[in-house]
Amino acid sequence: MKLSEHLENYLSSKPLRLSTKDTYRRTFRVLGLMDLEIQDFSIDDAFARIQKIPNHNTRRTHSIVLRAVLNEQPGFKLLPITNTLPKHWILPDEETLRWAVEQSRWWKILYLCMYAGLRVGEACAIRPSDLKGNRLIIQRQISQKGVMQPAKTVGSVVVPDWLGEFIKNMDDKEWWPEGKPSLRLTNHCFKLSKKTGVKVTPHLLRHWYATHLVKSTSNPELVRRQLRHARLDTTLQVYAQITSTDLDDLVNQAFKA
Repeated sequence: MKLSEHLENYLSSKPLRLSTKDTYRRTFRVLGLMDLEIQDFSIDDAFARIQKIPNHNTRRTHSIVLRAVLNEQPGFKLLPITNTLPKHWILPDEETLRWAVEQSRWWKILYLCMYAGLRVGEACAIRPSDLKGNRLIIQRQISQKGVMQPAKTVGSVVVPDWLGEFIKNMDDKEWWPEGKPSLRLTNHCFKLSKKTGVKVTPHLLRHWYATHLVKSTSNPELVRRQLRHARLDTTLQVYAQITSTDLDDLVNQAFKA
C-alpha cells in the first residue's frame, strides 16, 4: 500500500477539520511520501527527511502528523516531538498599528483581530447576529479555501462597547463576503504592510491583543479565556510578547522608591 492511500484511509476514519486534513496532506507532499510504499518507509527515513526542514516549528508539525498517521507502524510511536519555539513578533505601538489597519478597506474586520483577538477565519465569518450584549459568540470560521466550518475553539469573547457598535451597524458591503477564503484577507495584509511600511497580519494583531491584555491585568487567566486557549502557558509563552523594556519598566515601577 502506498503511503498516500494509507493517509487517505486514516483521514476518512477521523472527524478532523478540513484545514487539519490539508495540513496532513501537505506534510506528506513536502516530505515526498506520496508515492512511497508503506513497508519501505522507516522511522529513520522519517527522521532524516524531517531534519532537512529548516524551520523548527514546521519540523514539529511534520513529526506530529507522521506519528499520528503511522502510529501503528513499527517504531513510529517513538518519533520525537520537540516543544514549540515561540515566534518573537515586533509589535508596533497601538496608535501606529491602528493607523495602518485603518488604511485597509477591511479595517473593521481587522479590528476584530486587533480588539477581540479573533483568528482571521473567525473574523471573516462574524455577523451582527453573533453579538449578544457585549459578548461576541465565536462558532464558525471561513477556511483558506472559502469553506464555512466550525471555529477552532467555540466560545464567547467580551468586546469593548465601541467595537460592539461597529459590529451591530456594519452593512453587507463591510463584511467579508461568504465564500471568500481567509487566505485572501491575509494576502491583502501583505500589500497593506508594503503600502504603509507597518507590518500587519491578522495573526500579528492577535498577538498584539494578547500582549496588550497581559500588560493590563494581573490575572492572566482572564486573558486565556478571551483568547480561548486550552492552556495558560500557550497564552503566556507563545502569544504574549515581553521585551527587555517591559522588564525595565516593571522593576523601576516596583522599586521606584
